[in-house]
Amino acid sequence: MAFSWAQRCSGGNTKGHQCVDWSKAPTHAHWWAVDANGAAHWFADPRLIAFDTSWRFEVMAAPDFGYIGDYTQSLTERPSRAL
Repeated sequence: MAFSWAQRCSGGNTKGHQCVDWSKAPTHAHWWAVDANGAAHWFADPRLIAFDTSWRFEVMAAPDFGYIGDYTQSLTERPSRAL
């Protein structure tokens, strides 16, 4: 059974967003999500900075890729890259 783009990309009942275009993501982005205000962002993995006591992570504005589902279900991990 084939699904239309709208069915695959509308958020649906699955966690994450099937239509995130990872080719548009910064190389170091590992996650994509939409916040409660509808703004989408790329997230890099958290890291510790030398001589600091706090975790740091980078957040960058991202396209929403047509996501219209519940923002609490939008967190999408970047697929593994083939070696």
